[in-house]
This record gives sequence, C-alpha cells and structure tokens, in this order.
Amino acid sequence: MPEQKLRLNRFGYELLALSGLMLLVALRFFPTLADHRLYGPFGDNVHILGPMFAETARLTLHGVFPYYLPSFGTGFPVFESPEYCVCYPFYFFGLLDYGGPLQSLYTLTHLAIFHRFLFALNLYGMLRCAQISPWAAFASASIGVLAANTEQYASWITMTASYTWMPLVIGGAILLLRFPGRFWGILLLGGSAGLLTLASASQPVSHAIFFCMIFFGAAMAWLILRCDSIAVIRLILSLVAAGAIAFGLAAVSAIPVLLGIERMIRHIGVGFVLGHQAIPWEQFNRSQLTVAQLAGILIKPEWIRIVGSPYVGPLGMVGAASALLFFRRLDSMERFLVSVIGAIGLYALLSACGTHLGFAYLNYHLPLINKSREAGRHLVLFLIAVVFLAGFGLDQIGNFVAERGAGRKQRLRVWLPVLVMLLIAIAVVAWELWRSAPLWTSAQFSFMQGGWLVLLLAPAIALLGLLFRVRATPVLALAAILASVASAISPAETLEIAYSAYVDSANLRSLEILSAIRDKIEPGDFRMDFRDKQFHVVSWGMNSSYFGFNSFYDQLTPQPYDQFRFSQVKDTPYLRAMMGTRYVLCSAEEKPTDPGAKVRLEVQGYKLFENGAYMGRLALVHTLAGTVKEEKQFITDAGRGFDFLKSAYIQEKDASRLEGFLSKASMETSAVNDSLYVITSSINRVAALVESSQPGVLVLNEWFIPAWRATVNGDSKPILRVNQWQVGVPVRAGKNVVEFTYRPSVFWELLILNRVTWLLLAALVLARVARLLFFPLTPIRAGQGAGPIPSPSQEPL
Repeated sequence: MPEQKLRLNRFGYELLALSGLMLLVALRFFPTLADHRLYGPFGDNVHILGPMFAETARLTLHGVFPYYLPSFGTGFPVFESPEYCVCYPFYFFGLLDYGGPLQSLYTLTHLAIFHRFLFALNLYGMLRCAQISPWAAFASASIGVLAANTEQYASWITMTASYTWMPLVIGGAILLLRFPGRFWGILLLGGSAGLLTLASASQPVSHAIFFCMIFFGAAMAWLILRCDSIAVIRLILSLVAAGAIAFGLAAVSAIPVLLGIERMIRHIGVGFVLGHQAIPWEQFNRSQLTVAQLAGILIKPEWIRIVGSPYVGPLGMVGAASALLFFRRLDSMERFLVSVIGAIGLYALLSACGTHLGFAYLNYHLPLINKSREAGRHLVLFLIAVVFLAGFGLDQIGNFVAERGAGRKQRLRVWLPVLVMLLIAIAVVAWELWRSAPLWTSAQFSFMQGGWLVLLLAPAIALLGLLFRVRATPVLALAAILASVASAISPAETLEIAYSAYVDSANLRSLEILSAIRDKIEPGDFRMDFRDKQFHVVSWGMNSSYFGFNSFYDQLTPQPYDQFRFSQVKDTPYLRAMMGTRYVLCSAEEKPTDPGAKVRLEVQGYKLFENGAYMGRLALVHTLAGTVKEEKQFITDAGRGFDFLKSAYIQEKDASRLEGFLSKASMETSAVNDSLYVITSSINRVAALVESSQPGVLVLNEWFIPAWRATVNGDSKPILRVNQWQVGVPVRAGKNVVEFTYRPSVFWELLILNRVTWLLLAALVLARVARLLFFPLTPIRAGQGAGPIPSPSQEPL
C-alpha cells in the first residue's frame, strides 16, 4: 500500500508539472487569441506563406494531392521544395481550411501557437530523458518557451514547426546513449528527426545533423575509453534503426529536395545562388552579433536587430552556471551530457558572432552549416543547450539544499528548498523588472495586452497540488512564479492587424480589384498577367491565387530557376499568350505586351485586357515552327511571332522522333478537321479524345517537368519539350485517347514508404503499450533497493 501511494504521488507530481507547463502556454497566448493579434504579419506571411499554404490546403480539401501548385510560378513543384512538405501532419493539410487573404494570417498564427504547446512538451520531454526532476524540467522548459529567439521564429511557421522537434531529437539521443538498443530511444530519435525534416527540410535539418554528429561521435569515443565495446555495438545498431525510421518518414521530403535542388535558385538578399553553389562570402556574414551584443544573454536590448536572440535571462544563466558549479557532483553520464551539449551550445553562441570571433571562417567550410547565411540563426542551439544545462543546475540546487537539511527537522527539510527557490524567484523578478525599463511603460503595455492573466498560473498549480495532495506542490508553485512573472513582463511578440503589411493601401487595393474581377470572370484553364509599377507584379500574382487565378509569379525560395527566368521575360510578345495568358491587368500607364489585346473591363483605374488568342490547357498542332537548341534562341525566334495554336518549336534532339508528325509547310485547313474532346481535367490529370485527319503533336500547356507522364491509347509514351517550356506528345492521324498524368515516380514511391512507416510505428507502439498494460514489470519491493546505476551496455531495471 505505501508503494502504491508513492507511485501515485510521483504520477501526480509529473502530471502537475506537465499541466502547469501547458497552463503557462495557454495563459500566455489567451490574450493573443482574444485580441486577434498576429505573429509576423509582414511580407513573408502576407505574400508568400499565406497564399501558398492556403492553396495547398484548398487542393487537399478537394481531394487533390498537391504535387505542384498551379497558381504560382507556372506550376510550382512543391514536392521538391525544402520550405515545407505536404506530408507533415501538423500543418493539417486536408483537414484545415486556411481561408482567404486575412484568415490565412490568423491560421498561421494559430498554428504557431499550437507548435508552442508542442515545443513546451518536447523541451520537458528532453529534460526528463536526462532524469531531471519534474519541477526543474518545468522551470527550465519555460525558459525556452518564453525566449526571445522562440518568439522571433514564431513569425515563420515552417521554422517554428521544424525546430519544435529539435528538443526531442536531443532527448532521443540521450535515451539511446543511456539505454542503447531500447525501443523508446530509437523511436524518439527516429520519429522526431523525421518530423523535423517533414516540417522543413532546410536549416533545422542542418542543425540536427550537426548536433548528432558531434554528440554521437563524442559518445563513441567516451564509450571506447571506458572499454565498453558492447555498448558501442548496441549504440551503432540503435542509430541504424533510428536512421531507418527517420528515412522512412522523411525521405518523401528529403530525397526530392536533394534531387531537385540542382535546378533551383535561392535568393540571398542581393542576388541568388544556384543549386549547391556556395553563398558568396559577403552575403554569408549578414546579421551577426557583435562581441558587445553578447551582453544580450542577460539583457534584452532593442538594438540587437538580427534573426535570432541570445537572451535567456537570469533564470537561464543561474541554472546553467549552477550546472557548472555542481559539475563534480554529477555522475559520469551526467558529466558527459553537460559537457557535450554545453560545448555545442557555446559553439553556437560564438558562431552567432560570425567574423567578429572568427567562427565564420570555419563555418563557411562546414557542409550544411555553410548554408545558413545569417550567423544569428545558430542561436537556437544555444537556447536549447541553456535550457538543458539550466535543468541540471536547478535540479542540483534542489538536491543540494535538500541534503543540507537532511539532518534537521522534517518541516525545515521540506521548506528549505522552497525558501531557496523563493530567493531565486525574487532575484529573477527584480532583474526582469529592471531590464524592462522604463518599468511603468513596459509593465503597463504588457498588462494592457492581458499579460497579467499568466500570473494566475502559480495559484492554479498550488490549488491543483493541494487538491491531489502532491508533496512537491510548494516548489512547483514557486517555479510557476518564476515563469509567470517573466511571461507577464515580456508578453508574446504579436501585433495587431493595423501593423500588418496586409493593410497596406496598395495591397488592399489589389485585393479589392481582384475581388471585383472574380465577380465578373470565372477562373478557368488560363493564366492572368500583371503590369504595374506601383504594386509589385509578384505580389499581384500571389494575391490572385486566393481568387482562383493562375499566374507566372512565385516569391518562395528556393524556386525553379527556369520558372524564375521566364517570370523575368515580360516584354517579349507572344510568349505570355502562348503560356496561357488570357487576361492582363494593367495600371493606367501600362499596356499589355501581346498585340491585339482589348479592354474587357476597368476597375479603380486599372484596365483588364483580354488577349484575342491564347493557348488553353490543350492544343493540337500540325506545323513545325522551328527547332531550337537553347532557351535564348527560342525567346529570340518566338518573339518575332508565330501561330502557337497551329505550330510549335521543338528541340533539335527531338527532330528525328517527330519526323512525319509535324509538317514544315502550313496547313490552313487543319483546324477544321481537328476535334479535341476533354474527357477529364484536374490538376494532376487530363485526358482527351483527339480526332484528326493528320498526325500532329498534342501540347499540354503546363510547365515541362519530367514528373509529367503521357499515354496514347493506353500505351506509355515519353514526353517532349515543346515551345521550350511546355509538354507534348506525338499522335497519329485518326482517333486517339491521350492522357497526361503528373506523378513524380520517386516521390510517389517514397510517399508509400512514409505511409507504411507510420502504420508500422503505430502498430509497434500499440504492441508496447499493450505489453505494459497487460504484462507490467515486477515492482521493486520496499527495502530491496534499486542497485547501482547500470552502464550503457546493461539493460535498465
């Protein structure tokens, strides 16, 4: 009976700490939700992530798998984009409607807050994997949740979603080292690495690989020095198993990105780099800390204007310093963890100074790390390392105080740690108030935003602890005071819609004009172009996606280089009409490039021109307009004018294959004898019945990419590059059923692997849980003792 009560009290202790952490996040963000404030309502969300996430969600809700997004960049191949993956479960594609231009901004904010809950849980889980007590894990996790660096990253949902899983990657690495070969460590490391990569196969993946290489490299050396060869072998096998899980989950994102990045450009502020090209040195050193700004670890000065913040506050510094102070009290495993993770965090902090401390000269030559062109982005590793060290430090403070009071009266032994925590709390509160000067202005602004609600956290935890008779309630309540005061003084860095780029007059005018056009013109198999010097045409194109209109523009980076080049070809006639431009929206001083365009309607001084001739989604041609070797030659030749509805340019290498299908002489009567019936038309598939008295080439007016497949009368046929950017397939005279399908073969196979991996993991977890429920481990009897701490090569008790 005493054992059962002890077990229940420990469970209540754990549950109370977790509940307090979730309540901290909930109270922190309740004012944000109630006042309808936004995270990062600037250009990146208004004109990039908002439209693209909304388009992806719209397609999946209609049962279409969005291999590519037709509204952007003449068909943006999202399956090759490192920015985000459709398969990441917590973007809720297929379940959530992101809404229109304004609603999408709120949806992104809500997703960022949701991931803050997950981040808090994962930080807590990381600390508990290192056997840090629940109260210390709660207090330390709050440092990461409230950190300025975390607030900054919340403005980009792809970054905040991916880094959400970084603590669990570290927690899984710790479990594997402590208990190599055990299922839960393998699952935690592999699953979290997979989710991190699915969320964004970009910078967070580089940091995760960097951490794992250093951590496990040091772990192997440590185990070898201890002559524990069995642990080394089990650790290697565990890493292989975890890697297999991560590959099964994340290959659907990582492999297509790796294969497709060669064709993509990445904008780097000034200019761009193609594929795996190195970032120019002068662009690599943007946004770095100065040595003087390292004071920002304790003081949060407004003059640090980089992506990333070193601020961890007094609680983080006291906790980390205590871990070093009590270092000799730790066992060998704990010393290893503190040393290695602390060293990684220190390296990340010094790397944030870039050239000022010389670390940029090393990082510029480190694979993957040299893809981060802003040195301040490494501070996320520093933050997580401080959270980890603070957990050990606060835990050791509690243990030290408890040991000091062990020989004293029971009442004093219970309340001595509480008094020590109270003194730390008073010091932290005083510091937070001082660094937030001017005190009245800062506190008043915070309280006006509803920041005071989080002060209810400590009373709530005290009430719950007393209700369920959790013995550690006083220490948890004081830890809650530390977190809640820091949150109240530094509320979430969200903004009202009035400060958003959305309410810019040019953006609102753009949305009003597009809405008026949408009321009179239904979207269809055509594209819309824009010519305006007041509001960027790329922003016009991104906004038009909300209304169902396809354009030639895309702001996401990386993006296909050929699509980017085409978007810059604005003044050559015929090319835009050939690619499907039916309408051109022009400001008062602009006119369309293609000849023969007529004004269809006028809205707020803007004129919508309609081209007399444009290519729809399908066209059957019989005449050879010419052969070309490269893009520049095609632009020059086609710019002189040609009838793209009857003739086509082909590649020189395809001339022999098309001999007999395209005539060099114009056929005036060909169109009269052609019949083209569309059987089905969706984003990823179009099928048509073609009847013609002459052979020809059926042109699919979609961007040429090998992911397109073609069949003629059920037989697979290789596709052709037609008119430089379009897809084509030759057809013989008579009746032919032609089907085009967009299905990247590698991605499709990896998508199946992803689904199978999820099912296998779910089955394994259910089996393990059932085993624990129906075949529990035999509890240790009272007085028997737990025995010595096992080595990594031994099975845990």
